[in-house]
Amino acid sequence: MKPDQADPKNQIIAIDKILADQQKAEQLEKDYQAFMKEGDDLKNIKDYTAAIDRYTKALALKPGDSAATQKINDIKKIQEEEQKQAQLEQQYKDYMAKVISTSMQKIIPMQNVLSKKRMS
Repeated sequence: MKPDQADPKNQIIAIDKILADQQKAEQLEKDYQAFMKEGDDLKNIKDYTAAIDRYTKALALKPGDSAATQKINDIKKIQEEEQKQAQLEQQYKDYMAKVISTSMQKIIPMQNVLSKKRMS
């Protein structure tokens, strides 16, 4: 062996490490893609909590990933809008219940008056 040549065993070890790192990176990408797809599927069926969970797991594999971050933010906006809509619907129901109650309070006495007039 020449003095300037690396030991073949060390070269094999280095190559094995490169291959292992490459396989690890490929698996990480597969896992990331799987979490993103699961998140998309869950978002499509409006299971927002589970979708955020999957996007968060994807983000853990790729910290700072803009796609996962954007999808989480999009879902949070949807949830906020749905919450506002639910509040508006509840306010409407409450208002209508009050209107109906007030109307009934006016109608019942009028019916009593009409009934008494018919009897007389």
